[in-house]
Amino acid sequence: MGVEVRRARPDEASELKRLRLEMLRDSPSSFEERLERVEAWDEGRWTSRLTSMSAPDSALFIAAEDDAWVAQAAGRVYGTYVPPRAYLLSVYVTPSHRGRRLVEKVVERVEDWARGLGFSELYLDVHEGAAAARTAYARMGYVDTGVTTPYANNEAESEIELAKQLD
Repeated sequence: MGVEVRRARPDEASELKRLRLEMLRDSPSSFEERLERVEAWDEGRWTSRLTSMSAPDSALFIAAEDDAWVAQAAGRVYGTYVPPRAYLLSVYVTPSHRGRRLVEKVVERVEDWARGLGFSELYLDVHEGAAAARTAYARMGYVDTGVTTPYANNEAESEIELAKQLD
């Protein structure tokens, strides 16, 4: 069976946990959460997190092979901006599946989701040292907005804001 790209289902908290822990082990500077904290989460926290990604302002798209998640990308609307912004978050492809265009496939699903909510731009923040991610985002049409912010886990490092026009 091939890889299926779809929205995450509410009963898949165990896959969310498995892939999130892998993400934090493989690419710790790409995500603000710390592995040692996330490892301590109970099952209820994982279920709650997955449920929150089904809210009207959020979405989690995954690529699954034989029911095992091998890639993901999330979208979230942040109303703290005026006007509100749609953001691309938590993009990851497991190492064994890199180079198969899965990153494009899950990101495209988030872009479609944001368009469906009426957004004409999608934003993301990427760690300054994540060269492969920055290259992938550029290939998909994301450009540097000129905005940088201190990285939450080390203020000596920065995150770079990128955006893509969706229309």
